[in-house]
Amino acid sequence: MLLINRTRRGVSQKERPPKVTTTKIRIVIRSFDYPFLENHFFGLPPYTRKIGLPESRVLYTVLRSPHIDKKSREQFEMEIKKQFLVIKTERHELRKKFFRLKRQRIFGAQYEILFSCKTRSDKGKLQRLLRSKILCLYPFLNQNRGRVRGKGDHNVPSIK
Repeated sequence: MLLINRTRRGVSQKERPPKVTTTKIRIVIRSFDYPFLENHFFGLPPYTRKIGLPESRVLYTVLRSPHIDKKSREQFEMEIKKQFLVIKTERHELRKKFFRLKRQRIFGAQYEILFSCKTRSDKGKLQRLLRSKILCLYPFLNQNRGRVRGKGDHNVPSIK
């Protein structure tokens, strides 16, 4: 794709730089201890986005004595803190960063790592590729391209 620059001297054409793909590493960390989550981010890059997720709390009520005194109960709670991290990275650095995160070992926490990569695809290339694949699977389509199908013909995908 050409990019046209208009200057005082005339029109110059230069190539547009290739589109950069967006690659993200998303990490969900679950832990019982919140200060642990806050203090552990020192190893992550400074451009990491931190998003707080809602905490969940579960209460357990237990009788103190199994025989009598039902009014005497004890309550225990379990709080689960969650944090969501988003790291933007280049596609070629993805493997390095993944192994670095894997080596970091977040003790006392459960973490889930999700990768997402968004690219732009060329519609013309995709259509040509599909046509070539269909012609490989059904070579007789190339011979009967202009013929109208009759009653006895099989249901075969046509190429437009």
